[in-house]
Amino acid sequence: MIGQGGPMEWGRSNPFYPQFLFGATAIGLLGTAVGTGGISLLLGGALLVGGMLLWTLLEYIFHRFLFHVIGGFPGEDHLRHHDLPRDIDKVAAPMTLSYPVFLLIAGAIWIASGTFEIAAFFGSGICIGYMIYEWIHYSTHNRIPRTRLGKYYRRYHMIHHFKDTGNYFGMTSPFWDWVFRTKPVMEGPEERSSSPQLSES
Repeated sequence: MIGQGGPMEWGRSNPFYPQFLFGATAIGLLGTAVGTGGISLLLGGALLVGGMLLWTLLEYIFHRFLFHVIGGFPGEDHLRHHDLPRDIDKVAAPMTLSYPVFLLIAGAIWIASGTFEIAAFFGSGICIGYMIYEWIHYSTHNRIPRTRLGKYYRRYHMIHHFKDTGNYFGMTSPFWDWVFRTKPVMEGPEERSSSPQLSES
């Protein structure tokens, strides 16, 4: 269903929408690539993992250099997410943005490699990485963490929201924050006391 904000808002109100679209894409790409037998499963598996790792870098680049630098869309849209961190309609990226970006990246990999199977395995890894990212992001804002890892993710991201918006850009991994020195010592309150409390879910 298209939300009140129009087509650019489609897919935001339900965290499972990106899982369905990108999950189906990953399954389709993997099934096709395996069926053609153009490359070995060992190489395909390595490319799949490589795509997932590449996503962590893309996620960092998008968050730091697009969402927090460039005005207009998507910068202003991301700032509204900072203003309304509990608004589920602002947590996920609209799929009318995220999916075309994925197609451009996968297409560029296909052109650069000259092989569909390489692009398919690599693209599947990007899909899976993005699905993980969206679920972690949604969970940090709208679910009470019950594991040590979940609490770490939530604390890390809430510091970005409420204490230091110029650092802590990683979501699925802090690795690139370490590499590019945008991860100072993590300390201080998890979030402002005035922020809304999470409800059980």
